[in-house]
Amino acid sequence: MIKLKIKDIEKKVFFKVKKYYKAIGLDTASRTGYCKMITDDEYVYLDYGFIEIKSSDVEFKYNEMIPIFNSVIEKDFSVVVEDTFLKYFKLGVANVKGFKLITRIGAIAYTIAKLKGCEASFCMATEARHKIDIKGNAKKVEVMKSLKDMFGINIDDNDIADAIVLAFGSVLI
Repeated sequence: MIKLKIKDIEKKVFFKVKKYYKAIGLDTASRTGYCKMITDDEYVYLDYGFIEIKSSDVEFKYNEMIPIFNSVIEKDFSVVVEDTFLKYFKLGVANVKGFKLITRIGAIAYTIAKLKGCEASFCMATEARHKIDIKGNAKKVEVMKSLKDMFGINIDDNDIADAIVLAFGSVLI
């Protein structure tokens, strides 16, 4: 668990932090990064990790994600799921199977959040990055470096980096 001072965050990103707020950012993929972010009147608390189901059977993965998301997603959290896009579709080189996989995993997370009464939304990682002053088209390694430079968050996992950014995007106003 990481604890950051709200006043330090606000100085760096030029946005206010929502007080007494709970958010979960999910970078859905075959290896899904998550970040739970809780604020009080002075601090932002971050807890993050990843979910990985090793199997080539996609229906098995979907079925395994249901109870996992059910335990990760808590009632009264704002849940932000990374939106999907097919960057190279027009060139005919898109990984359609991978696109379907991550889109469906995101839909599972979104549905569970809604069933638990959570505020749920989809957001492009590029949009959330802008909110904390990281270039939208930054490579994931650059996102990790920015998180370290700005907030002292030292992570070496691509999937967790955007999950943190998505959660931050939700707690800033």
